[in-house]
Amino acid sequence: MLKKKVLHINHTTFGGTGRVVNTIIESLELLDYDNVFVTVRGDTDKKAIYLNKFSYYFSKILSKIFTKTSTSNNKIEPEVFCSSKFNVIRNGIKDSNVEIIILYWINNTITTDDVRKLAKSTNAKIYIYLMDEAFLTGGCFYFDSCENYIKGCGNCPAILWGKIHKDITYNNARKDRTNFNEINPTILCPSTQSLIDSEKSYILQGFKKEKLLIPLGDDYGIRKNKIEVRANFNIDHKGTLLFFGASSLSNERKGTKYLLEALAIVFEALDERERDNVKLVIAGNAGEMNLDTIKFESYVLGYLSHNQLVDAYKMSDIFVSSSIIDMGPMMVNESIKSGLPVVCFDIGISKDLVINGQTGFRVETKNVQLMAESIIKILRQTEVEKQNMIQNCLKVGENLLSYRVFNDSIKEIFNA
Repeated sequence: MLKKKVLHINHTTFGGTGRVVNTIIESLELLDYDNVFVTVRGDTDKKAIYLNKFSYYFSKILSKIFTKTSTSNNKIEPEVFCSSKFNVIRNGIKDSNVEIIILYWINNTITTDDVRKLAKSTNAKIYIYLMDEAFLTGGCFYFDSCENYIKGCGNCPAILWGKIHKDITYNNARKDRTNFNEINPTILCPSTQSLIDSEKSYILQGFKKEKLLIPLGDDYGIRKNKIEVRANFNIDHKGTLLFFGASSLSNERKGTKYLLEALAIVFEALDERERDNVKLVIAGNAGEMNLDTIKFESYVLGYLSHNQLVDAYKMSDIFVSSSIIDMGPMMVNESIKSGLPVVCFDIGISKDLVINGQTGFRVETKNVQLMAESIIKILRQTEVEKQNMIQNCLKVGENLLSYRVFNDSIKEIFNA
């Protein structure tokens, strides 16, 4: 019997979304699906169809023109022109029977016209797995406080202060809606918040939606000796480690300035013995981050491989996420699956995973005082309270983020 073939279309094999796609492929392999990664950049040990890099970068440059000339704090990156990749993908799959196509992050990679043609030529079911809010809008990855996406964009505040009604965001939204009307995609939502927001979107309103949290491998949940793991990073085995990370710490969405403000409050609230016991571990590009304001002993790890990142969670005691706009952040999922309590703002996936007093603390977005107080609460927990919170995280991770739970859900979705 032939395996069901699944195409996974994403712009890269690495980074946050690349990590997600590889994880989902690994999970589906347990169900004996034949997976093919359709991408532009990066190496993979999976079956792959590679698209033209030059075309991708050319399209991205055109999009960046709008980013550079933005008249709003909310930067946009609309797809201006993307050449058709239909023939490349169709030739790549040859005559094989593709039954499922999952779209992840496809801006400047393939067009929704390509998606429509693929759906018609293969009779495959189309699924859109929301990695950010790009599929909800005509030109931005996160709409922040803008509600134009509800009516189909246009009058984009980032384009000449919103003076043009039928601007590129307006046209993109209508093109995408027209194509999706023909293929009737199912929208896979990685959080409760994304489920709510996607139903408001002019582009996605009315299509079937399923909440499907992104799974994580068992390697996150395996316990390790903290002393040994810290030694591998040349970090003192004593003390409490606060972990913070992002691919780009200078990105305003990651809220680094709020983290720094919260840490300053924490430092002032602790006595000298408590201060000496706290250390900060930072993963990611900290090039533009002003670390001079951090009074705690700090370690900057830079970019981490998958295995290093998994170990970073295992050696830490609290994960602090200061992101103010995000579909995830994915690091919240990973922390919970690792048994690492989380302190974060009330956004994205935190509404599903961070239960106040049980798996960490979720506070009002941008409220640094509440974030600081929550960090202090965990720092001052008894050993029994700490272990209870760790076990709660592991339990939630197993019940919501395991391959087993994901595969049970995805089988029902695919067979519906």
